[in-house]
Amino acid sequence: SFDGNHSPTMVPRLFLVLLLVAVVAAETEYGEGGRRKGKLEDYPRQYPIDGNETRSLHFDYTYFSETVMYDQLENKADSPSIYINASLTFDILHHGNGDVIAVWMLNECFSNNCGTPPPVWVNFRRGGNNINEVFVDNEDVPADYVPRWNFLYAVAHTIYTPVDAGEGDEQYTKTPYGMCSVAFSRPEDKRFRRQMTKCDLKGSTNTTRVDGLLATRYRQDVHYVQNTKVDADIVIIETVEELGLSSPFNDQFGIIVETRSHMEMTNRTFRVTKRLCELGHDTEKCAVDIGLRKVGDRLYENVDMKRAYETEYQKDQFVQTLTALRGIHVKDDAWTEDHAAAVADLVLIVKKLESPSAAIAAALVDDANYDIRAVLATVLGSLGGADAVKTAREVIYSEEHGLKRFSTHFLFGIAHHTHAQSDKFLKELMYWLRDTPTTSALHWEIANTVATVLYRDCDRSVSARNQCDKGKRPILNKFIEDLTACSDDDCIEKVLEVLINLPSPTTVSFAKTHLCSASQSIQLKAAQLIAKAPQSLYNTELTYALLRVFRNTCPSPSSTTASMTALNAMIKSIPESQTAGTLILRTESIASPADQELWSYLYDAIAVSRQFDVTKDEFWSTLRSFRVFRPNYAQRSLTADSNAFAADIADFAGFRGRLRSSSEFASGILRGSNVQMSAVKGVNNKASEWPLFELQLETSGLESYVDSSHPMSDVTNPKASLRLSLLSHALPAFTVFDGHQAMMSAAMNANGQKIRVFESSIPLRTFSTVYPLLSGLSVSLDAAVVTTVRLFGSSEISLWNRESVSEIFVNTTSSITGSASIIQDGVEKQRLDGKLSLITGIQSKTEAKFASKPYRFCVNMGNDGNVISLSTVRIDHEEASPKVQTSSSSTSLPGQSWTLGEAMRKQCRLLLSEQ
Repeated sequence: SFDGNHSPTMVPRLFLVLLLVAVVAAETEYGEGGRRKGKLEDYPRQYPIDGNETRSLHFDYTYFSETVMYDQLENKADSPSIYINASLTFDILHHGNGDVIAVWMLNECFSNNCGTPPPVWVNFRRGGNNINEVFVDNEDVPADYVPRWNFLYAVAHTIYTPVDAGEGDEQYTKTPYGMCSVAFSRPEDKRFRRQMTKCDLKGSTNTTRVDGLLATRYRQDVHYVQNTKVDADIVIIETVEELGLSSPFNDQFGIIVETRSHMEMTNRTFRVTKRLCELGHDTEKCAVDIGLRKVGDRLYENVDMKRAYETEYQKDQFVQTLTALRGIHVKDDAWTEDHAAAVADLVLIVKKLESPSAAIAAALVDDANYDIRAVLATVLGSLGGADAVKTAREVIYSEEHGLKRFSTHFLFGIAHHTHAQSDKFLKELMYWLRDTPTTSALHWEIANTVATVLYRDCDRSVSARNQCDKGKRPILNKFIEDLTACSDDDCIEKVLEVLINLPSPTTVSFAKTHLCSASQSIQLKAAQLIAKAPQSLYNTELTYALLRVFRNTCPSPSSTTASMTALNAMIKSIPESQTAGTLILRTESIASPADQELWSYLYDAIAVSRQFDVTKDEFWSTLRSFRVFRPNYAQRSLTADSNAFAADIADFAGFRGRLRSSSEFASGILRGSNVQMSAVKGVNNKASEWPLFELQLETSGLESYVDSSHPMSDVTNPKASLRLSLLSHALPAFTVFDGHQAMMSAAMNANGQKIRVFESSIPLRTFSTVYPLLSGLSVSLDAAVVTTVRLFGSSEISLWNRESVSEIFVNTTSSITGSASIIQDGVEKQRLDGKLSLITGIQSKTEAKFASKPYRFCVNMGNDGNVISLSTVRIDHEEASPKVQTSSSSTSLPGQSWTLGEAMRKQCRLLLSEQ
């Protein structure tokens, strides 16, 4: 009821106020669009009450990732994936000096394979999200806790970047994968992108002797989508990641690991929480004060990504590989791709053991490994390092075990070692050399190996090469100084043979002083060393010293062999040394030259040098265009057999096989020959060339025994030697015979029986590492390229018929192996092994008839049929029992004969015409 005190106009006004209150109340409860809003008491407090509290941000995210591993793109759809699906929480808890402490933790796992990862705390730079440190809370983990890579670390790695703060949006920086190019961009409004490409992938083992045999790649692409409202939070994160291993020799060989992940924000809330540390307190000190345990800096250094049972796993793999090797070598005459593949496996596996050298030593003294001791000695050497040298001295070179016959295998392995640069390793070799008397053959064998090791040490980088060339490498200087401190001819000759593996300014200078030695043998060795040196070490003074040997104007006579070798060095220096070309041609005379064999070789050698180098071809064309140097018929009318030849005999996957051969004759008798095989990539001056194989034959004093017209007063001591080089490492020369009695004994025993001269393996490429993946898993990647070589020889000489047949067989098997394992929480989930192999052989046959003049000879060379095989093995552990899938294929290619030039074809036709 209304009394008289109320005005009639107040009623509608009161009704309007009540209606407004109702609308406001409804808006508070439901909000715009009718969506119900939480009541005030449902919200946590958003403002601190006192100085011990602070306002923090809390986020909820969903996370989903997929990881797939396959060998070929067409097999990707059939390859099983590993999924992780979970919900996460993220809290920003402390700010200090521009840095932030935050924590990621698992809320709920939907894929049932998340494990129980402890919360991951991160210290990052505000603004750029540059990661500083990663922690776990001591209260969340036991004292013996080993942090293992999981999806919480992956989330942190996805969001926070390893680049340096304030250094720009594009940086080439250290990452968990190696040195990578990291670029941050904004393709469009509210969208950001981080790309990681062009990585120089790091590895616990990462060595190469020939570039381009294996290709490894990694790329990472992360997209961030920003909230369209004022909060500007990143609400969606998507990643694509790819790690690949491949080879240019076969596009079907390879391993690819691909991951994708998706994160999406589902909630953002302000909370009032207790302060971790005082306001503005340094984040690093704050982390220590609140009991956090550091597990890594920007690269997650202390986070384990390997198998939890890695030690036991590698021990088991080592035992299995030894068993496989014994099975391969049980038949000595067998030759398969497994000869190289098993060595590749052993090299990679043994490096992962706690004591690699001790493991090989134990295997060496085990009688069960009798048939593979040569392989084990080679692998021990290929490990390199001070421990390997000490172990070899205690095991192989001791009288206790009777293993000295495997000395050459160990030294060959050391020359081709896969150890990282180490002065300790080099010093251990020097101590061994010092402790071995110079009167023993072992001293010079060790020195020969140390020379190669030092050269590889100098050649590992541009800065190292500059150090060595400028005399700023003390250990190199010490080695050369000690080695060259001798004066007798026998010692100097041995020194020059060793230093051919170590061409440097100092050794070239030493060789130059002996170019005009009274000993023709020393002259030859000195010229050979200089001919091996790079062009950068040549100068005018050296050119004139070589010219004296070429022209035979030294105080003591120079052999034709030494003159040819000096000529090779001079031609090598052209066109950088233009003086060398004019000095050579000034020696030409209108009449026929006295040493027609030398000039026959000269014209062939110049033609060979022009064949593969445009600048040399232009130089000689220009030089010959001058009137004084124009060729004439008299100069080319030579009665001589010495020749040089070169040709590209194969072209495959961007590599070319290049053959070079040269022969020296005297009165129709073969005095010496050289055959080289190399791998070439690129063209002209930009081409890279890697010497693979070289066989040098040198003889002297045979004329009187073959040519009855040769005056007996000129009879010299007959001698013949062979020297084999593999990958620029020249082995000590092998003496075929030295002296009349030894020569006759060798001739009488030359019944055509095939003899194994050499067998060993060379690791051309090794790579082993473990990488984190953005999907929360990790991948263990191993790869190797190994070549195993067997060299056989046979000779048959008939003194009655005065004819001979000599053959050389080089059997090779090369294997490229790759293995990748997907690891989750320390357990292997998938494994994929691939193997690409090539079996081939090279044959050389030399026939000679010396019953009457002119003597006839013919050299034939070629390769056997090639067998290329590819196999893969896939193991999946997702089910109760491992699922194994295998596939294999092989291709055979026919062999071919190699053309050795018109001069050789002519000689072969003449030989055949008299049969």
